[in-house]
Amino acid sequence: MADNKSQMMETVRGICRFGGRWPGTNSERETANYLAERLRVMGRDVDVEPIRIRPDFGIVHAIHAALAIIGSVVSVYSAPIGVVILLFTLISTFGDLTTRFYLVRRLMPTRASQNVFSGQKKPGTSATLVLCAHHDSGRAGMVFRMGSGRIAKFFARRFNTSLAPFAPIFGSMVVVLALAALRTVGVESTLLTAVQFAFTMVLLISIPLQIDTALADPAPGANDNASGVAVGLELLKRFEESELKNLNVSVLFPGAEEGMMLGIREWIRTHDSELDTDSTYF
Repeated sequence: MADNKSQMMETVRGICRFGGRWPGTNSERETANYLAERLRVMGRDVDVEPIRIRPDFGIVHAIHAALAIIGSVVSVYSAPIGVVILLFTLISTFGDLTTRFYLVRRLMPTRASQNVFSGQKKPGTSATLVLCAHHDSGRAGMVFRMGSGRIAKFFARRFNTSLAPFAPIFGSMVVVLALAALRTVGVESTLLTAVQFAFTMVLLISIPLQIDTALADPAPGANDNASGVAVGLELLKRFEESELKNLNVSVLFPGAEEGMMLGIREWIRTHDSELDTDSTYF
């Protein structure tokens, strides 16, 4: 057991020596190659699959906040135009945070990332287990430290998405849109204006927080997620030693998770037709 822990710690140190592994950086690429070599040493076939990603979500959500502020101000003078701006912004923000579709993010430059995959297909097996842990690391921006509050956890439980750290921003957009919509039907009051101003200020405050995220140095990522990769390699080793007869064991180390699950989404998109959803487990 002590040897196993020592080997896992060595893996964590080996990954962290590449520095901050922000998606699309040279450090992330070196980490992917390092893990591919580790798997080859274990006798595994490995594919390092290149992907193109847009990881700069900090700038994207700063733009979203700015657009929402513009929509809020415009709605005071022309409610229908303000509602259109706010509705577009809310749709783009929701699509981005849930990773279902991208609008504003499509304006960002693309970068190269890598998914490391080692598959296995033994004859006579009935199921496939894919061990998965991302190999990149995120930026240590203030918005993620704020995302540990009760409101953020509420959003995380209800929507099961990346909304959690952005709950105050997204919620403010919803409120401002609702108040602007009231203006379109002739509702005007001092209270409405005061509430709209307060939530618009939340959006204004969020802009430097998003810029802080975009400019922050990438974290070493020992716990998120070098430790996950180390555990994945150790589990793979143990499964192979146990000579499982009815289970294929594969391993996937996606990149660009810190860009909001970009690597795993690209991998699923590429390999979806190859997966038997009734017998594949992640």
